[in-house]
Amino acid sequence: MKIVRLPFAVFFVLLLLEVRRVLGSHTEFEFKADGIEVVVGAGPSQIDEFDDGNLAPWISFRGTAFESGGFLVLRDPGVDALLPGHGVTVDVSDVYRFFSGMLLEEDFEVTSTWAPIIPDPPGERFATSVHYTVGSGPAVQAFGLVLQNLGDAEAAPFGLPSGLRIVQVLVDAVPNQNAPGYQSISFPSLASVAVSPGDVTGDILFRIHWLAPMRQFTTSFSLDRGMSFQSPFAPVQPANLASGAATVGMVGDPVLPVSAVPALGAPGQGALLLLLALLALVSSRRARCSGARRAWPPAARYSGLDDVRGVRLVVGARLAVVREGPVPALDGGANSLRR
Repeated sequence: MKIVRLPFAVFFVLLLLEVRRVLGSHTEFEFKADGIEVVVGAGPSQIDEFDDGNLAPWISFRGTAFESGGFLVLRDPGVDALLPGHGVTVDVSDVYRFFSGMLLEEDFEVTSTWAPIIPDPPGERFATSVHYTVGSGPAVQAFGLVLQNLGDAEAAPFGLPSGLRIVQVLVDAVPNQNAPGYQSISFPSLASVAVSPGDVTGDILFRIHWLAPMRQFTTSFSLDRGMSFQSPFAPVQPANLASGAATVGMVGDPVLPVSAVPALGAPGQGALLLLLALLALVSSRRARCSGARRAWPPAARYSGLDDVRGVRLVVGARLAVVREGPVPALDGGANSLRR
């Protein structure tokens, strides 16, 4: 029987093709924010136009975020985070920032400006949100506005219609402490309105207003760079709201049903196992060769080596001539020899 041996390169190419298939079916996205303005109480506006090329003082916890060309850019690759109980994963790239004096005891208003990029179906979306802790435990709440373009499978877990929509959402979540994703997540308040791509004639503005005495959020949005604002949503009063600081989040997090999350198929798994076996074989051979080298005689120092005519090293049954002729000093000392 003739045995056909495929070269190492074939297995490597098979693995690369399978990995390319997996990565190619993952989400690709890019959203850009042109600026943000925060006003706390009667204080001055705090403005960030993302024009210095430095992400700080924003902090990115997941995915890919940077400043470029006067924009905050949120793009792939993101970090997958499972939404337990909803059958979807979100692919998150995010940034967060605390603005001076932004406390739940004070009125504040957050206005973010996004480039007029229409999210692609069936899963893309981006959001501006306000985040704060609930009580003394790990639970957090977030309230914000989202522009999303979800398909039927992606929208169904949220109880929302599919298509291009502006969403006002209140989120209750307990994040995982040492991994992406959440221990639990729910949406106590969720409302949306449909928009048409033709309605977007300029930058997209999201405005979130916190009224401290009434303990409630209100929102509005603009699809024409602030020439006009729409306020279709009812105010929201979060339950179990604690006092303390609030932070602003800017997030791109396309939605992917768990059943659609790609994995290595049979060809890729087989190629990966063969590649690992070959790497183990190569590593074993290198270890044996290294052991042979370590079996050399220990380093020694000699004097009066002018009459030495050569150095020979014997490994196994092979004879190797390392050098013929007088041995030079190798370490700067007179007539010295080191291994």
